[in-house]
Amino acid sequence: MPQAQNKHKKAARAQIIKNRYQHLTITKRITSQQAAIAQKDKLIQQLKQLAATPQTDTAGANEQAALNKRINELQVALSAATAEKEALIKKSRRCAE
Repeated sequence: MPQAQNKHKKAARAQIIKNRYQHLTITKRITSQQAAIAQKDKLIQQLKQLAATPQTDTAGANEQAALNKRINELQVALSAATAEKEALIKKSRRCAE
């Protein structure tokens, strides 16, 4: 009987270690995502400032249209990264339970 209990304890310890490792991995990914989100958000703000500057010539109008397109692309990427971060946080909470 003690061998069975010892085996169960070892399995429980192994599961705890595995859960902690998964939690740390997810935490690292969340931190990385937060940095990427902050960087993209900063870039979006800079592009919005550039897009807000009035342009007078056709080249300027084309440049502004390209900036607006890039802003939209970055906003979509930011939304996707935010959704992924939220999913990772939920997964992390489930693993920690």
